[in-house]
Amino acid sequence: ILSKTCGVPIFQEQIMQIASTVGGFTPGEADELRRIMSSSWKKQDLMHGLRTRLISGMLNHGISLQYAEQIYQTIIGFASYGFPESHAASFALLTYASCYLKCHYPAEFVVSLLNAQPMGFYSPRSLIMDAQRHQVKFRPVDIQNSDYDYTMEESGEPGPRSSEVRVGLRAVYGLKEKHIEHLLTERKQNGPYQDLTQLIQRTHLPKATLIRLAAAGALKPIGLGAREALWKIQGINLDSQSLFFAQAQERDKDLLPEESNWEKLNREYQTHGYSLVNHPLGILRPVLEQWSAQERRSNAPGFTKAVHLEKMNNGARVRVAGLLSLQQKPPTAKGFAFLTLEDEGGLINVVLMPEIYKQYRLIIVYNPMLDITGTLEKVNGVINLKARQIRPLPVDKLLAALPKQLGEGDRTSAKVVASPTAHYDFTKCIDDHTVG
Repeated sequence: ILSKTCGVPIFQEQIMQIASTVGGFTPGEADELRRIMSSSWKKQDLMHGLRTRLISGMLNHGISLQYAEQIYQTIIGFASYGFPESHAASFALLTYASCYLKCHYPAEFVVSLLNAQPMGFYSPRSLIMDAQRHQVKFRPVDIQNSDYDYTMEESGEPGPRSSEVRVGLRAVYGLKEKHIEHLLTERKQNGPYQDLTQLIQRTHLPKATLIRLAAAGALKPIGLGAREALWKIQGINLDSQSLFFAQAQERDKDLLPEESNWEKLNREYQTHGYSLVNHPLGILRPVLEQWSAQERRSNAPGFTKAVHLEKMNNGARVRVAGLLSLQQKPPTAKGFAFLTLEDEGGLINVVLMPEIYKQYRLIIVYNPMLDITGTLEKVNGVINLKARQIRPLPVDKLLAALPKQLGEGDRTSAKVVASPTAHYDFTKCIDDHTVG
């Protein structure tokens, strides 16, 4: 019965067959056993009551008491994870097809996933960063070229992967579908928008929508960067009954301070949850490297990038810094928890033993950027970090140590980013997609 699964009961049909063949169950009783097992976690009394019946049936079929007890414990263990064989075949086919598409058509594959959001474990940010690591190129959202969904565009370069992904307007937080459709319909009927005044006159979009488009950088094709666009919209007349409708007040754009990489990152994360250019750890990396050098001088581990873990030895003491991309605590994992951290180069799988999770749970909940020290585990090509200590990454201190990159005017913004309110804004896209 268990030959094709190497002696391990995996499918519900196998348990039914065992019950019928060696337990003396009728087909109907075996099916009832299957139903009980599918929710055994809340029907433990029923499972215990079946023990006598199963053991007696096996004894009547010439099986020793010791072996009958072993078979029963195998059945009990199966109840925590078993599933129908038909499901396994379907999952196998989906897995094979997905892997094939991701390998040979990575751009089309990620477009399909992004247009099916929300779904699965991974946020759009994680999907996009993974695609970028596989040489998929993305083009930013804009009012002249973006459709509602993510789309494919020809890059003009020869080769099998000549297509690039255009971010769709659906990616911008807070945009109403009816406003997007109106913007696209007007563009299709009357051509591209020439400037901000024409955009407002042709679409009559509300101020909140214009601000979201501007903050997302979608007005760049009409010559307006995000800060300049926001600056202009604040001084524009949006009363359609006024003679000065869509006319902007003269405002000196030279008064606008230059946007730092960190401020741009914050704006992009707040408007659509990711950046196509920057990663928080990429911006902070120079200071992390300096910090690592100081730590190593005192025989403490410095920070290791995700891409370097493969070259390290099994059992090595490792310290990593990353953005919390995913957390899981499956009910069948006996109290173990699993994190996925993300830095500018890749993903880091982190395993938390029950006592470690209990000790650091609140740090994980309230700090999306973490500093984790642990032991590297490498088994058959799978790399995990077994966590020993978890601390919040001190983002405000790291930013303050980047004067050359941020400039004097941005030291204040570094403190604002680290404040509780701004911190929540910066991470809302992460929290929305974290699996508890």
